[in-house]
Amino acid sequence: MIAQETTSAMHQPVCFDVVGQAVPWSRAGRKGGFSYTPPQVRHYQNGVKDAAVAAMAGRNPLLCPLDLFLEFFLEVPRSWPQWRQQAALSGHVRPAGKPDLDNCLKLVADALNGILWQDDKQIVSVMATKAFAETAQTTLRVAAA
Repeated sequence: MIAQETTSAMHQPVCFDVVGQAVPWSRAGRKGGFSYTPPQVRHYQNGVKDAAVAAMAGRNPLLCPLDLFLEFFLEVPRSWPQWRQQAALSGHVRPAGKPDLDNCLKLVADALNGILWQDDKQIVSVMATKAFAETAQTTLRVAAA
């Protein structure tokens, strides 16, 4: 049984960054009758978990309804011409392609079960965006709803 967090601890927002390109959730593959998680998915998921454990600093998972704010910063493709790279970094070109925002959100939400919250069903509102940046990273903020 997970102990109830104190009221003041539940109302403190938890914020952290995960360095690296966001990876969307994908269905487990099957090989020789066994299910497996693709290595890039497992690596990103572990990075999210490690960052959350550090941000929680030994606290129990949150048990209240939660608001989730996510920003996925994606690297600008190096193959793009300089003018398009600059337009992307200034926000004039948005990352409307892959990875799918909802699949990135799902991977993060599932990875944080039992660490940041007891279960992702506690999330009652979500604000998620994708944007281009010099360095790929995911920024997460969760607060009591």
